[in-house]
Amino acid sequence: METMRQTWTDERLDDLNAKVDRGFDRVETEMRAQRHAFKADLGELRAEMNARFEKVDGRFDATNDSFNARFEKVDVRFDAMNDSFNARFENVDGRFDATNDSFNARFDGLSDSVNARFDEMNGRFDAMNARFDALNRTLLGFAGAVIIALLFSKVVPL
Repeated sequence: METMRQTWTDERLDDLNAKVDRGFDRVETEMRAQRHAFKADLGELRAEMNARFEKVDGRFDATNDSFNARFEKVDVRFDAMNDSFNARFENVDGRFDATNDSFNARFDGLSDSVNARFDEMNGRFDAMNARFDALNRTLLGFAGAVIIALLFSKVVPL
């Protein structure tokens, strides 16, 4: 027997073309189904990731709230310490003011005492000056009398 060789006729080419088109249609249908499945899986993955991120955000918010509450307590404690320190420093300031007032009063009293003694010494010096002035006048009077006596003793012999 002789093998028959088949020839490509228009009818056979049309059948091949139809078979290839059916194959591509099947591949396209499968790819569309895969694409839809992938999109659905991706959507589910996104939803799951968003849910997990929301959960993490919630945990961060809770931690942040906890930190804020703790820092508020620390702030209250620092404010209390600050108030305590301010009260203590005001007490110290008051003591310094009292000491300063005491020193000022003592120095004012000492200054008044020293001024009174200087005034007393000035009075004594003024009295001494008056005595020296009187002595000076007396000595001048005596010197004048001596000079006159000497002059008259030379003029009038004794």
